[in-house]
Amino acid sequence: MGSLKALILLLLFWTLPIKAEDFPLNHSNPYVDLYLQRMHESKAQLKRAEAVLELEQVKFDIAKNLFPKGAMSREEYKEREANFRIAEAFIAEKKASIGAAESLYKLAITRTEVGQDMPICN
Repeated sequence: MGSLKALILLLLFWTLPIKAEDFPLNHSNPYVDLYLQRMHESKAQLKRAEAVLELEQVKFDIAKNLFPKGAMSREEYKEREANFRIAEAFIAEKKASIGAAESLYKLAITRTEVGQDMPICN
């Protein structure tokens, strides 16, 4: 009989609606954690992209000095220039990614504070 009572209490517990305000304010919501993690990942990727850009800038600067002197082929010069331009574009992409991650993080906070679910966005 005791286990039946425990089962009923467990079922009642699981069917109760849970809102964001039911959680202690010092604990985060899994949705908020997910988007906070994505934001941190995007910022780390930006730092890596900035390091790659710096390296490609140095390589391109060297190429700009060597190519006019005939010490580098046009193909290698163009490759270094393209790598530099790709690195620049990757920086812009990562900055946009951070903006999107920050927006989703703020949205997750807002929605969970009022007790709404937060759909997981890719």
